[in-house]
Amino acid sequence: MLELRKRYLELKLKAKRTMLEGKMNNYLRLLTEIEQMNLILVKIK
Repeated sequence: MLELRKRYLELKLKAKRTMLEGKMNNYLRLLTEIEQMNLILVKIK
């Protein structure tokens, strides 16, 4: 569970940096992955 939470936070930070760089395709891909991780974390709780 802790590893998933850590990965989730890393993805959020990476997505923010990607957005600021203007790489929208990568940003949208990361958002999709973040949303999937969020669903997993909610189900685990």
